Amino acid sequence: TRNGNKLYVHIMTPESTDITLPMSAKVKKAVTFDGRKPVKFTQNRKENTVILHLEEIPKDIDYIVELETK
Repeated sequence: TRNGNKLYVHIMTPESTDITLPMSAKVKKAVTFDGRKPVKFTQNRKENTVILHLEEIPKDIDYIVELETK
């Protein structure tokens, strides 16, 4: 889901704490939607990917991370 410069990533059934997303836009910050806690991420501009580094595998059915893009 997108709203302006914010992209909401819905993570449904993760098997890892690292989630790779295809993305060419530059990400300024990533936070959990629910608690607004920062989420670490790595961006690879050459491969057009962003890897979210979650602290643990989410137990929620629909875990949402908000990405703010430039």
